[in-house]
Amino acid sequence: MHCSSCQRDIAPYSNYCYFCGARQPVIDPSFGTRPVRRLMRSSTD
Repeated sequence: MHCSSCQRDIAPYSNYCYFCGARQPVIDPSFGTRPVRRLMRSSTD
């Protein structure tokens, strides 16, 4: 897989390029069907 920004070779299914930090487009159509869960800190713990 190649980065869409810097065109360097990166690992398959990477969300971000580890050379330039650019977000990579989603290629797998079934990936976007999952509900997005936001990471949050506990207010009590």
